[in-house]
Amino acid sequence: MNPQFSIYIASKGRAASRLTMRHLDAMRVPHKVIVEQAEHSVLTVAVTRKMCKTDLTKLCAGIVPGTGGIRACIKSHIAG
Repeated sequence: MNPQFSIYIASKGRAASRLTMRHLDAMRVPHKVIVEQAEHSVLTVAVTRKMCKTDLTKLCAGIVPGTGGIRACIKSHIAG
C-alpha cells in the first residue's frame, strides 16, 4: 500500500513500544519516524534488537557489571 501523502510519526516518548510503527510495517505502509535526540538510542535498540557499546553506556549508565543489572537493563530497552 502506498499512501498518496507521506506519513510521519512523532515518537514522543513511545520509541520503545513502536506500536504505530509495527502496525504500519505489518501493512507494508512506508513511513518516517521523527525521534527526539534523547530517544534515538532507545529506538535503535527497539528496532534492531541489538545494543552497541555506546548505547549500553548511555542507557545503562551506573549499573554495576556482574549483578545481572546490565542484562535486565538491555531487556527493558529491547522489550516492546
